Amino acid sequence: MVVKETQNFRSSWVMYLLVFIQVPMAILLTVWGISGEIGEDGYIGVLISIGLIGIVIWLFWNLELETRIDRYGLQYRCLPIISSWRKFPREEIVSMEVKKIGPQWRLGGMGIRYRIDHWVYAFNNKYSVLVTLKNKQFELSTLKPEEIRSMVAEWESEN
Repeated sequence: MVVKETQNFRSSWVMYLLVFIQVPMAILLTVWGISGEIGEDGYIGVLISIGLIGIVIWLFWNLELETRIDRYGLQYRCLPIISSWRKFPREEIVSMEVKKIGPQWRLGGMGIRYRIDHWVYAFNNKYSVLVTLKNKQFELSTLKPEEIRSMVAEWESEN
C-alpha cells in the first residue's frame, strides 16, 4: 500500500482572499502612479509594491505539499520552499497520529509555521498527521486520514 497526496492553495479560500485583496491594491497603486498622486518619485514605490504583490501571489499559487507514505517510511516536500524530499525511514518514526483539526486556528491557520515544539505544514483544516521521530516532531495536513490510519495499522502489524 502506498499513500500519495498533493495539497495546495490554488482552489482554497486563502488564494481567493489573497487575489481579491492584492489585485485591487495593485490596480489602485497603478492608478495613483499614473495620475501622479504620489509624487515624482512615487513610481519607484509603486513598482516595488506591485512586484511584492506579484511575488506573494506567485508563491501562494505555487506552494504545494507532497506527501508519500509506503512500507519503507514517510517522505514529504513543500515546493518551492523545500524542493528535495525529506525522507524518514520507518525505523526512525516512533508514532504517527491522525488528528481531526476542526477549527483551523488549532494549528494557527493555514501555511507553514513553527509551533512551540514542532513544524506544522497546514494546507487544509480537516485532518493532520502528527509524526513523532526519535528526536523531533512535525505535523502535516492530510485529506486522506483513513488511508494513513490503514498504513499505520499495517506498520504495527508487521512489527
